[in-house]
Amino acid sequence: MRNKTSSFFFIIATTILASNLASAQVSIATTVRPLQLIAESIVGESGTVTSIVGRQDSPHQFVLTPSDRLAIASADLLIWIGPELEVYLADFLNDESRSGSIITVLENPALTIHKINDNIDAHFWLNSDNGIALAKEIKDRLIEIDQARSVQYQSRFESFVAEIEVTNRDLTERFSTSHNNYLVYHNAYQYFERQFGLQHSVALLADPETQPGIQHILRTRELVENSMPKCLLVEPESSMELVTTLTDGMDIRTVSVDHLGYDVLPSDNPYRQLLLQVAESFESCIN
Repeated sequence: MRNKTSSFFFIIATTILASNLASAQVSIATTVRPLQLIAESIVGESGTVTSIVGRQDSPHQFVLTPSDRLAIASADLLIWIGPELEVYLADFLNDESRSGSIITVLENPALTIHKINDNIDAHFWLNSDNGIALAKEIKDRLIEIDQARSVQYQSRFESFVAEIEVTNRDLTERFSTSHNNYLVYHNAYQYFERQFGLQHSVALLADPETQPGIQHILRTRELVENSMPKCLLVEPESSMELVTTLTDGMDIRTVSVDHLGYDVLPSDNPYRQLLLQVAESFESCIN
């Protein structure tokens, strides 16, 4: 009787343990918001995805907090751009051993990467083909980590690709007759512009983190006056005081672009919503 009772409780305990393992959510830590949106599009309700760099933080001057370090160390999957652009995390990963999986975006051979002044342009997510390439890598890694949900991850990825391809065709048609006489605060959109045949006339700043000198201001004002644009694309964090200095006296309206996707609301495919929001800002500016 004792053996039967022991066997019964062993079966119950094993069943509960298996159920808990099956229902456990995958935890994913990303460095910047766009990576979070792509990961959320694939993992759905089967996991939690967080972004280390917040809306008020500068990715160029970011410092990890103790809570950031804990989130990174405990995540099943870490997604970061790479040591070339995220030095703060490279140093931490060199000093800290992690048992979880890591995706280094810039090591993905399927990505198209552009440069600005011989430096890597980090805004790769604004090319939707790059978004698909990263989504595939995330899907493959999730299947390795969480094989019980492999069918779900594969299905979500296929739906993701189908939706992005439809969006690409729609945006290609929408921008086919657009003019290119517009300004940008800095050259942050070349991935999007190249994909959809757009080209700004002048970038006000070469580096948004560096205060321009008087010679740059005078030269830029001359370029802007000669191009006679009607619109300027800015980011939420742009210095409007500097914009006024560079465009004062000119009839140029400004349109804000949320290229990092902080205003994107939860959905089945938040990355698609990011692309559509960027497209709407461009359309509002140039059409």
